[in-house]
Amino acid sequence: MKSKLILSLAGVLMLCAQTAYAQEATNEQASTNPTMVACKTDIDTLCKDTAEGRGKFKCLRENEAKVSAGCKTAMDAQKAAREAVKAACKADRDTLCKDAGEERGAGMKCLRDNAAKVSPDCGKALASLPLRNK
Repeated sequence: MKSKLILSLAGVLMLCAQTAYAQEATNEQASTNPTMVACKTDIDTLCKDTAEGRGKFKCLRENEAKVSAGCKTAMDAQKAAREAVKAACKADRDTLCKDAGEERGAGMKCLRDNAAKVSPDCGKALASLPLRNK
């Protein structure tokens, strides 16, 4: 009984540590991502009640008609970089990431996780992305 309690507490502590690390990583990424930097005022105005990370990007996309010119330029650049990755990495995704799943970001995460195995063109396209999740 006592060992089950200790194991349960250890599991809860590990979960708390992972959650804290994920939030810290999200905050660090937001402070270094060119889109998040260029869109800070827009985020503070249009997306202040939105969850951090992907939630902010989703909010910006939903409010694209209302964002500042600088934010729109940064959003367009990020979108172009992602489209370049899709084009340059299609064969790599088809072979290395066929089991990655269909949820948003799964293919990109798989490509990044397999960066050492991708083609040179795909590697260059991945390196051009403004945000590199690790």
